[in-house]
Amino acid sequence: MDGFRDELIPQTIIFNGIEQVIGFQQQFPNYVKKPYVDQVTDNLSYGFGLSASIPIYNNNLTSAAVQKSKLNAARANLNYIQSKETLKITIGQALSDARAAKSRYQASTKTLNAQTNLYNNALKRFDIGNLNAFELTRLKSQMETTSVNLLIAKYDYFFRTKVLDFYLGKPIRF
Repeated sequence: MDGFRDELIPQTIIFNGIEQVIGFQQQFPNYVKKPYVDQVTDNLSYGFGLSASIPIYNNNLTSAAVQKSKLNAARANLNYIQSKETLKITIGQALSDARAAKSRYQASTKTLNAQTNLYNNALKRFDIGNLNAFELTRLKSQMETTSVNLLIAKYDYFFRTKVLDFYLGKPIRF
């Protein structure tokens, strides 16, 4: 760039219905063509710098980072141990639930056998006229309720054994 030049820029305006031309003076830069090599040498600069990094003293950031990493590793190890203990407790609870379900299933089986025998005896007593229809219906209802309870206990026991199979890593099949 080699200085500035002044130019008059005409503008046409309409004032009271009459068209008028007015001008504004503006400055424009004068550009001079310069070879590329001269541009590079004109903008070339030299500098000198010195830098030093001393890792011995950096506000103990390195040792703090190492201690933080050790704490994170210890925390992860404790979380792992806690997860193992939680899993042991969960498996123990599942085993206890399966044993209790088996006991309920066995007890329901015995109860159904007893209710069936009681109903069969009541049916014989009803046939000979020694028992009224209300008592027979009540005993039949008790036997059917016991049968339903047996089915519930059976499927509960089945479910609990499948939960144990899951924890043992066995595939679950029906």
